Amino acid sequence: MPELPEAIAQKLVKDNVLRYRADEIIVSNGTKHSKLVALQAELLFLPKLSILTRKA
Repeated sequence: MPELPEAIAQKLVKDNVLRYRADEIIVSNGTKHSKLVALQAELLFLPKLSILTRKA
């Protein structure tokens, strides 16, 4: 749905006075999915990246 990011960009300008291009907006099926995709992209493009975790 290429129309959705454009509609979101227009809504952000109208309601929040924030300017984003449609190609700067990512639509996903949830936060966990978005975080997973972002992490995978970092690991793919930055292979020397070390990930630190902390026990809760």
